[in-house]
Amino acid sequence: MEKQKHLDDNISQIDNLVIYIIGLNRSGSTLLDNILSYHEQVMSVGELHNLNGYYCKTGFGRRQNWLCSCNSEVKECSFWSKVIKDTSFSKEFITKLEDTKYYKTDILSSYFIKKNFHKNIQHTQNNLTGETFANNTWALYESVFRHSKKNIIIDSSKEISEAYFINKYKKSNIKFLLIERDIWEVVFSKRKRIANFTTEYKQKLGIKENSIYKDILLSYKKAKQNKVIAKEILTKENADIKVVKYSCLAKAPNEVLNEICDFLKISSINIPQEMGIGSRITHTIHGSPSRYEKKKIKLDERWREYYKKKKIALWWARILQFFI
Repeated sequence: MEKQKHLDDNISQIDNLVIYIIGLNRSGSTLLDNILSYHEQVMSVGELHNLNGYYCKTGFGRRQNWLCSCNSEVKECSFWSKVIKDTSFSKEFITKLEDTKYYKTDILSSYFIKKNFHKNIQHTQNNLTGETFANNTWALYESVFRHSKKNIIIDSSKEISEAYFINKYKKSNIKFLLIERDIWEVVFSKRKRIANFTTEYKQKLGIKENSIYKDILLSYKKAKQNKVIAKEILTKENADIKVVKYSCLAKAPNEVLNEICDFLKISSINIPQEMGIGSRITHTIHGSPSRYEKKKIKLDERWREYYKKKKIALWWARILQFFI
């Protein structure tokens, strides 16, 4: 308890910034994270909510053997081992909220999305899980600030429910970036990625192979939920949120980046011709394997070929996109 109080007291005395990225999986969060991580004041932690999974070697991260991007186990990593020691980290240290399916509701009704979200949030709150999660996350942020000697942290965990509690119990400056991508593109990216998974890997992670129509519906619900909650709940609770369109970021990265930097109130940066971690030594947790690849920023339009024989599915996705 004294250790936790010491961390909390230190947090209140610093003037740093956490950038939390909200969005769907395969929505372009890794691209956004990579671009911002080139800022000299920035430390990208990747998907911080997976730190406990990496520590315990469970859940997502199996494909990367639960290794930090520096290619070390987090317990042995030159950076994360300090954070783990600093926060008295253990397997009971909560870094992630259980997915309670906030978006299982009427697919068109913002009212029911908000009602269902508040109901589930209250349940989490009553169990003190939300507050514990938030306090743990802020303790990790403070330790990252200290050991990285950076003023800005990027957390691309993406979960709107986690963003809610991090904002509710915030102990330093935090801003949110909601990245949006058309749902037919998200579904294409997800299905192409899962197609490369082995059957054994899918079974261990409980990944179900849905029909394309169900994937579109689930992606729509999650995107709708993110938009409604970010706009009508987080903003009412004094959260600073900016929407970033994946297509705009990919087409005009410098222009969009300047807008983002203005929103964050940080100096602008020069984007390299090729993105990706490449040979840089970083300490990010999980995230898309593409973060390790050196490649130019360009709009991914491979979905066009994919949907040539799935025109009804594309039509269905376009209709749902209209209601987000």
